[in-house]
Amino acid sequence: MRYELITNIDTPSSDFTFPFHTEGKKRRCFQNKWLANFPWLAYSKSLDGGLCIPCILFSRPGHRQTGSLVNSPLTRFKDATSDFRKHAETDYHQQAITDYASFSAIMEQQTPNIVQKIDHVDAGRDARVKENQKKLGSILSLLDTVILCGHQNIPLRGHREENCSEDDHQGNVRALLQFRVESGDSLLLNHLQNGPRNAQYTSKTIQNELISLPSAQIRTAIITKVRDAKFFSIMADEVTDSANMAKLSLCVWFIDGCSIQELFLGFMRCHSVTGSAIAEIIMKELQEFALDLSYLRAQCYDGTGNMSGATKGAATIIREQYPEATYVHCNSHFLNLTIVKACDLPPIRNLMGTMTELCIFFK
Repeated sequence: MRYELITNIDTPSSDFTFPFHTEGKKRRCFQNKWLANFPWLAYSKSLDGGLCIPCILFSRPGHRQTGSLVNSPLTRFKDATSDFRKHAETDYHQQAITDYASFSAIMEQQTPNIVQKIDHVDAGRDARVKENQKKLGSILSLLDTVILCGHQNIPLRGHREENCSEDDHQGNVRALLQFRVESGDSLLLNHLQNGPRNAQYTSKTIQNELISLPSAQIRTAIITKVRDAKFFSIMADEVTDSANMAKLSLCVWFIDGCSIQELFLGFMRCHSVTGSAIAEIIMKELQEFALDLSYLRAQCYDGTGNMSGATKGAATIIREQYPEATYVHCNSHFLNLTIVKACDLPPIRNLMGTMTELCIFFK
């Protein structure tokens, strides 16, 4: 409807005679040159006055102004040129002109309409979704490879692999990725060949991050089960790794239904191996896991002074704050100490030697 009004505006010809009006002592009429000077202006023969077509058709709700040229024609022509210029400077007129031009361009197929724009946006979005799915597929291949190494207890990489060529051993993860590519993983091949060089996701840092993601998920699942069980016990031991760094292994015991569960929570870095330092690490880690230590019922360590000492041992320090956390000497350490001591006795030493020879014979 609006497009028909725009395209069928009756414009007076150059020889058209406009009716005269008496304004005061002078007779005035509409001027044809005004239509050329103000392209948005239209003349109504029936109303004998000027109208602003864009404002009439495209003024937005709340922006339409009352007065001549919009709600009524301009029929007083004494200061018509000044009135036209003032009207052209108003904000609502300029907005209407913009909407008028956009509408005309769309109707004349010079620019796409809103449906075409939405279709174009949807097509672009679908293309981005498919591209992101391909990228996700390659990332999942990397993650699956890292998880496989963790599940099979396979080291992720060698001692040094930054400066290794493709022919050299570059670590288990990269070797398995190459195996996947050779087995037909096209998404991974495209990622490794065409992906950004700074986003290959195969560096040692990314490998560590990828293995930490399932680790965090597993730990979260364990903590959830511990909270559901309410009461729990802990078992910890301090060890020194090959890099001569002290670490504390922490396990948790709880009852899941009718079965007793013993699950590993992780290794914690120990900057000091004193009883107070170890006790602080244990309590801090358990609190970070959002476990209520008031439900801690037992703590199991070896018999060293820093773990089980009566005054400065970690067990004693923890029990001072949580009295129901009873200390239990680890039975595995008991057995180990017993065997070590027993092996010093000749009969036991001979027995162990005989048993070893029998095992070798039957193998």
